[in-house]
Amino acid sequence: MNIVGDTIQAMLTTEPFLQPLINKSVTQAKEANEVVICLSCESRKEVGTLIAKAIAAGGRTPYSTEDHGFMYEQGFEDVDGQLWNLV
Repeated sequence: MNIVGDTIQAMLTTEPFLQPLINKSVTQAKEANEVVICLSCESRKEVGTLIAKAIAAGGRTPYSTEDHGFMYEQGFEDVDGQLWNLV
């Protein structure tokens, strides 16, 4: 279990653990994506800190940071190919 915030937790599992819990095949996220997991951050600094942690854990940033004035964002792809967006 990985705690993302005071009220958010993400369970990162292996495919053998996940498969018995679902009634369909496990999507290979490196081949196709169905969702982007988006988390709201308190500041640009927090976005940068989390991006650095993702990269240190083997993730990559497929897109550049975007500053829309009202919203600052950066996304990353985790080692399994899941897409995360931090805003």
